[in-house]
Amino acid sequence: TFTGTIIDPGIPAAREYITNVLMDIVDRYDIDGILMDDYFYPYGGTTTEDATSKSQYKGNDVQDINNDGKTDDDWRRSNIDALIKNVYEAIEKSSNKKHVRFGVGPFGIWTTMESKAAQAYGISLPTGIVGQDTYQTLACNPIEWIKNGYVDYIAPQLYWATSTTGGKQNYGVLCEWWAKLCDSFSNDLSNNKRVHFYPSHALYKLYELNENTTPASIWDGFGETIDELRRQIDYNRANPSSGYSGSLYYRTGYYNNPNNTH
Repeated sequence: TFTGTIIDPGIPAAREYITNVLMDIVDRYDIDGILMDDYFYPYGGTTTEDATSKSQYKGNDVQDINNDGKTDDDWRRSNIDALIKNVYEAIEKSSNKKHVRFGVGPFGIWTTMESKAAQAYGISLPTGIVGQDTYQTLACNPIEWIKNGYVDYIAPQLYWATSTTGGKQNYGVLCEWWAKLCDSFSNDLSNNKRVHFYPSHALYKLYELNENTTPASIWDGFGETIDELRRQIDYNRANPSSGYSGSLYYRTGYYNNPNNTH
């Protein structure tokens, strides 16, 4: 049903264009940071939509992390890795904006299926978590960025409750998993660099429920009060030693809307 235009990250000039747009923001405006959202390759997956760029640009430099041959998805993940690295290095090389921090807010589940990829990184997958993931569907591999220090922070969209039916997606389980990854991989980075962890909270879900625009069953465990958000913040504050540095909230409009009653 998507009717817009997708900038194909398999084209080197497209990655350069995105980097230049972000650097224009960095150079022109007094900002403290850049947050890139989770839209890399499309939700729903990619099949032949990028066949032209694949025929032109897919080479032998593809990183085969899960050791299953240099697949199209490996190539797509390599494209996104290159984009993230390009943006980070461009900001680092800027003459007077080195203080600007760059990070990504990926979908909150890295993968639940690719045990080979997890083994390659020396990590375990979060216990009991199932559902769509960013590694296969969106060709997005934030573990690679954390491991190599291509971001200053990571802000996974942990848009689930602390207590969910069956534990299929659980805020606490995923929060602890991401935090420990950042802490562990940061110990191996040079120049005392650390990748900070800021969980993203689904503030919008509370208001959509109260405005009756979304069936409550979709946001399992959130209810219609702000209690769930309080539980998440309390959870973060109770675990500072695991690398919790703060929180991000989606989105600003729910703070500024005069009709909000929370």
